Amino acid sequence: LITHLEIQLSWVSLIMTICELIMNQINLRSVITYNYDTLIEDSLRTKGKHCFSVYKNSRDESNSFPVYHVHGIVFRNNNSGQPEDIVLTEDDYHRVYSEVFDWSNVEQLHALTRCTCFFIGLSLNDPNLRRLLEIAQRDSGKSVRHYVFLERKSAYDEIEKAEKDFQTREDMFADLGLNVVWYRG
Repeated sequence: LITHLEIQLSWVSLIMTICELIMNQINLRSVITYNYDTLIEDSLRTKGKHCFSVYKNSRDESNSFPVYHVHGIVFRNNNSGQPEDIVLTEDDYHRVYSEVFDWSNVEQLHALTRCTCFFIGLSLNDPNLRRLLEIAQRDSGKSVRHYVFLERKSAYDEIEKAEKDFQTREDMFADLGLNVVWYRG
């Protein structure tokens, strides 16, 4: 069994690795996160990187490294105690899905059609994200490829069925312009 502490340490390690990549790579333009927390920004700031949390109507005036919170944000030190435009309920997701020009859809499409994106820690079950991936794949002429990092585990114990499961998922994600990078948990 994996303990809560082990899961927490693995997330801390993942965030630290992402921040190291940001600090050491010139061509990283931004981070789009579906998390509500500011752990990436907090970690970057401890490393001396100027960054800015982007959500709904916020705009960066200082040319800092942007971290887009497309499902909203909860600030740890928010005096009002109110989260900023959290997308949490099914109705919230439907609203974003139906508003074609919602700022988060526009930002995600911009990144998906112009940049190589890494999807880390996502199930990719969000119908809006899948819709945006399909649009980006169609509109970019299949030139931009993205990567999804998935744990190599299957619902099947039988090796032949498990391998078929992995191949089916790879084919399904390839149709969305995603290359699967499997890792062992």
